[in-house]
Amino acid sequence: MRRTRRVIERTFGLLKARFRCLHMTGGSLFYSPKKVCQIIVACCMLHNLALRRQVPFLQADGPDGSVVAAVEPVDSEDEEEDMNNRDSVIQQYFQ
Repeated sequence: MRRTRRVIERTFGLLKARFRCLHMTGGSLFYSPKKVCQIIVACCMLHNLALRRQVPFLQADGPDGSVVAAVEPVDSEDEEEDMNNRDSVIQQYFQ
């Protein structure tokens, strides 16, 4: 479970670095839970599309003036297990 949490936290970090609408909110989106889910899913889809089309992950300013560096993909030894976990979450919460 700790491994899954790390993957989720890393995912949110990637999304916040790529999409300013998530990065500058101070930790919360001021919309209904349904709308927030739609925003997150849209950001994930756009992020995946950007990866497939090899859009460079640019550096951006962090909230405290720090630089958010480009992030390299994680090599996963358990990619199949990770995909099964992802699919399970999608089935449980989004279908």
